[in-house]
Amino acid sequence: MVTEKVRQLRARLERAGTGEQAEQALRDSIEDGTLSVLGIPDTRTVRQAIGRLAAGERLPYRRAAIRLLCDLAEQGWRLRAFLPALTEALEDRDEQVRHAASFALAFDAVSAKRRVPWQVLDQLLAHEDRHIRWAACQALTTVLLERGQGGRKLVTRIALALADSHRLPRKDAAYALAEATSAGIDVRPERDAIPKLARALSRKAARGAVFDYLKRLAAGDRTMARAIAAAVQTHVQRKRGVVAELLEICKAAADERHQRPCRICSHIPRSVVESSARSLPKAVMRLEPEDRVGKETDCILRCPECGSYYSQSYSYEVEVCSMFEEFSISRLSPTRALEKLEGDELARLKADYPERIRAEERKLSHVLPEMRAEAGWALAQHYLAEKDLEGLDRALLQHADPNVICEALGVLVQDAGPGKILAPLVERLNDLLEGQDERARGLAGRLACRYALDQEGPGPARRLLGRLEGPASVGALGELRAALRAGEKPKQLGALVRAFLPSPHEALQIAAVLVIKELMAKGIERQQTVEGLVELLAHEQGPARRAAADCLACAAEHGAEISSAVGPLAALLEDEHARYAACSSLLHAARLETDISAAVPALARAVVQGSGGFRKEAVSALHFALQAGQDISAALGALAAVLGKDYSTWEAVEVLALAAEEGLDLSPALDDLEAFVGSQGRAHDRERAMPVLLAGLVRHGRWESLADLAAHPKRKVRRRCCELLLPLLEGLGGKEAEALVRTCEQVLGR
Repeated sequence: MVTEKVRQLRARLERAGTGEQAEQALRDSIEDGTLSVLGIPDTRTVRQAIGRLAAGERLPYRRAAIRLLCDLAEQGWRLRAFLPALTEALEDRDEQVRHAASFALAFDAVSAKRRVPWQVLDQLLAHEDRHIRWAACQALTTVLLERGQGGRKLVTRIALALADSHRLPRKDAAYALAEATSAGIDVRPERDAIPKLARALSRKAARGAVFDYLKRLAAGDRTMARAIAAAVQTHVQRKRGVVAELLEICKAAADERHQRPCRICSHIPRSVVESSARSLPKAVMRLEPEDRVGKETDCILRCPECGSYYSQSYSYEVEVCSMFEEFSISRLSPTRALEKLEGDELARLKADYPERIRAEERKLSHVLPEMRAEAGWALAQHYLAEKDLEGLDRALLQHADPNVICEALGVLVQDAGPGKILAPLVERLNDLLEGQDERARGLAGRLACRYALDQEGPGPARRLLGRLEGPASVGALGELRAALRAGEKPKQLGALVRAFLPSPHEALQIAAVLVIKELMAKGIERQQTVEGLVELLAHEQGPARRAAADCLACAAEHGAEISSAVGPLAALLEDEHARYAACSSLLHAARLETDISAAVPALARAVVQGSGGFRKEAVSALHFALQAGQDISAALGALAAVLGKDYSTWEAVEVLALAAEEGLDLSPALDDLEAFVGSQGRAHDRERAMPVLLAGLVRHGRWESLADLAAHPKRKVRRRCCELLLPLLEGLGGKEAEALVRTCEQVLGR
């Protein structure tokens, strides 16, 4: 957006008759922070002024001028006249100046309309300063992605940046090559770059980025696969790990029977959700029909290369002064596409369906793991739709690749429905529960629990949960939670689930807590579970105590009787592991008018020693207890001691005011109340505390303190105290009271 100051700068520069006038205009713009490429006219005078600033001695001007040259290069300016200043800036002591100068030089060189000075680029990319190499790489990637220019020589130099010794050029190069491939740009380098990249596989820092790039090249081009294999065999001595994997990929890709990954679908995630069409992967824009891709409509898209189908959906939500949009693209397996398509497209897919399934079956032996996983996902939906669970077991669940097994199990978890249909897979699930892959064990645990819950009575589910451990238990508990949410009420499982709370496996403990909370919310075995949780409050492991206290808070929130837990919870208020959860439990119990008077001394210590949310919950627990008619006299001094310290002050004042109304003895709190009323705290809180303090002082005959307040140096405090005191002193005899009445009348001018 062109602001008024930018317009003024442009007008000054256009009127400037000399380089000095233009230079002064640029200096003024730099100092007030309004220098913008939009305000720079392309005139000889302006170019001279920028050149002088770029070569000047003052760092702020020099830095701003070099940055401006970067922006001007991107706007299409040729920087030939500034080459001496930019070359000199490469040796500048300031890191930002060096970085900007390198970017400007590289961008200007690669944007040359006739002959590109590759020698200049090679010097920048080989410079000893990592920031200069990084900036040059940024310039090249900008030209490649935003302008689609460059060709093989540009791609080669970006690819060689993958072997850089510093992570920043490697990161930018890897991103640029991946995005360019997604956009359909040819990212094959010149042949002489392959040996250099192969040698980089021997360096640990660059190995990952180089491997990913060479793997994509080999999988998509047989000639390139043979060249990569030859270079790796020649230049890499230790052929293990990713090097051995790369050789296997090259060997398979060089075979005529090798099925190449789709150059479009391989760059589109199975499901992607973005808030704008511009944020979708570039490969999505290559789908058909082109006039509907990324538009505000729901439709079915098709890949022009491999024929895969995608579901596009669009939704929006309008709020006050804003609108939230959501674009969603999801790949459809052949089975799901049959359910979505209509008309001629459906007839075409039905005719091709058997061949598509055979193609997916061939992919199960593909050298790329992502291709095998995609085939497992598509075939699992096919077998499930055909109700051929034996075929699914034989082809997928017994596959050597754990990713294929997990994809098949994931489809079963999402789409299989009732547990009884899993009967043919029970033995296989039992084998997977004892396997080595954690993800497979977790998914198998979910399915096994679903099958067990579908059997008569709770026995099968209890036996299953009793023998599971680790990820399989987490999966099973997740399935149990889903069943509870769906309205099912398996009985007698509370005790077994509680057994997982002391587990050292954090994910398992969290899953058990969530299941118990669902039990509490559904009212299943509520009281029996509370009794078991009370026993766990004394467990030797801190996380187990915290989990039990957390579950008790949920139980109290849903109306369970937890009076038997008040004593143990009070003891946990000083436990670093469980004190927050214990305080929350006592708060919920007090809210439901459970007697927590036994915990009042511990809550008082929590108020004084705690801070933030912990103190706030302790004060709230005392507040609810007092409202329920419980005696909190032991905590009144603690409440007054924290006045003015944090955001719990307001509620603490309210509790003290309510205590005064209930006739409790406020003498332990009077000194702190007096200090708070005379402090610099919030006026609203002091105003609320003042009548409580004055009533307490009058009740206990502390005339000196009352006289000090009536003579307070702050006029507002003094007048307000006197206004509140006069009604309290009516009918009281004695010299002190009479003297105080006269003082108040004088202050109020009566």
